[in-house]
Amino acid sequence: MPRYFFHTRDGRDHPDHEGVELANDAAARLYAVRYAGEVLISEPEALARGHKLDVQVVDERGEALFAIHSVVSGGLSS
Repeated sequence: MPRYFFHTRDGRDHPDHEGVELANDAAARLYAVRYAGEVLISEPEALARGHKLDVQVVDERGEALFAIHSVVSGGLSS
């Protein structure tokens, strides 16, 4: 099975050096969505501080396949 790497950035780079073996690109895309959701649940303050959360999916050849970008826009109303 191919190995995919899920590099994250939330104001700091967090490279994935281990990766995950998944059946295909479609499975990697679904895994990336779930992974981004888990990060947002466990570290919501990253977005609350105005940082973006990016998850870039890279295959075992080092080719970037797709990315997820999460950002909060607009200010707080009182």
